[in-house]
Amino acid sequence: RAAQRAFRERKEKHLKDLETKLNTLQQQSMSLDSENERLRKELARMATENEVLRASSNGQPSLGEDEDSFGPLGYTPGDFVSKKETKARKAQMFGTLHT
Repeated sequence: RAAQRAFRERKEKHLKDLETKLNTLQQQSMSLDSENERLRKELARMATENEVLRASSNGQPSLGEDEDSFGPLGYTPGDFVSKKETKARKAQMFGTLHT
């Protein structure tokens, strides 16, 4: 009889532990579902905002559309260097002077 009682007690404890775990996982699932829905709405809002911004850019190419652009702001390597400076640098590099 003592062994049966011990088995029943272990079984009941195991069942309570499983019920507790089930409740915890259900709460986590509901929380993650809510967060997922919130993030989906935010993504949709940002996608709409992105479309509006692209449409209102007045025909200017957005970043990454210009094949010659580099860097996050779309500058080309020669944007800040005059043609004369570029020729002088090439002359220094290649040992020739083109003026």
